[in-house]
Amino acid sequence: IHAALARCEHYPGSVDGVPVTASVDGGVRAYARPAPDGLDLFLHSTGEDAAEAISEFSGVLARAARKPLGTGTLTWEPLSADRRDRHFSFGD
Repeated sequence: IHAALARCEHYPGSVDGVPVTASVDGGVRAYARPAPDGLDLFLHSTGEDAAEAISEFSGVLARAARKPLGTGTLTWEPLSADRRDRHFSFGD
């Protein structure tokens, strides 16, 4: 996952006011953070092609996640755009 994100362009952003580095691929902005059970990866996109952009980029990441040896779990959880936490700001 980290290698796939490293191939993207990178720009500053913030999540809930905390600085992050956003990986940008086409219309998708992504950031990753460590989680108790591995890695949380957040994908953001807006506009009329948002669903397509996220679908394509998540496919790239899913293929990357399947490469390592061993076992693991890949879970997809759509998050509502109007939630109060994980507010992502980009290009402000």
